[in-house]
Amino acid sequence: MKKTVGVLIVVGLVLNGSEARAQTAPDNRTFFEINVGAQVLTPTLDAGSSFLQFGETGTVRTIQKGGGGLLVDARLGHRIGRRLAFAVAVSGFRKEAAGQGQVSLPSPIVVASPTVVTVEVSGLTRREIGYHPQVVWFVPWTRRMFDLSVFAGPSLVRLQQNVIAATLSTPQTVTTSTQNESGTAFGGNVGADATRLLSNRWGVGFLARYVLAVVDLPSASGVKVGGLQIAAGLRFKF
Repeated sequence: MKKTVGVLIVVGLVLNGSEARAQTAPDNRTFFEINVGAQVLTPTLDAGSSFLQFGETGTVRTIQKGGGGLLVDARLGHRIGRRLAFAVAVSGFRKEAAGQGQVSLPSPIVVASPTVVTVEVSGLTRREIGYHPQVVWFVPWTRRMFDLSVFAGPSLVRLQQNVIAATLSTPQTVTTSTQNESGTAFGGNVGADATRLLSNRWGVGFLARYVLAVVDLPSASGVKVGGLQIAAGLRFKF
């Protein structure tokens, strides 16, 4: 009888230990997320180019105000511990808006007395594709069906931007059009993610991330890309 009780005690301790290890070791270490939202606080674009006319330099300037635009985002990551994970997010941003152009035309008669023409051009498109490696830290949370994490890492952002171009059809007549410029920016990202798990395999979540990077375009240097990104979507665990 004593032996039987001893065996039962040992079995109980083993089962309790196994259960405790199962509770402390996270299951479904690989996670995938997909989100749709908006990028806000996009910086204003101020770009310019020049041309030579009548022995003087004329200029073309493009001003496009920042603002919100559509954002899509996906992230794949893997936990290497209970709290620590590594992930890579890919985001796409698109905004189409009107811009203002200012063309300074040198005078054929009076030196240093240009004619300034202001034009409005619609359909200036801005596209950004961002790649964001991240170190993720899962914050301890008392509710089992919630995951809260913070993250940070470098960012690489590819920018494609429409700017205003000017063509002189006659010495004093200017025709405006648009041309596409592109460049690659390096910067960083930081943010947080909150997930409401609906099962052990999937849930829904909310993402807030700030991306800041700087790129040089042919017609503008030090162009800021990124901004505050807010999105929501689905969460999957494997």
